[in-house]
Amino acid sequence: MWTDEEKDGLPGDAKIDVTYTVNDRNQLVIEHGATCTAPGVLNLTNHSYWNLDGRV
Repeated sequence: MWTDEEKDGLPGDAKIDVTYTVNDRNQLVIEHGATCTAPGVLNLTNHSYWNLDGRV
């Protein structure tokens, strides 16, 4: 994902990468990182919700 400085109000542009992997222990691993063109604060998080019960 690419954020644009002018569009998103950040001090620079940012390239954000997120990788979802299921490892050999059947664990979901979420890795995220970013490369920015200017100094600033960027807090990356995940807000996934899982229905493990199967009921809607």
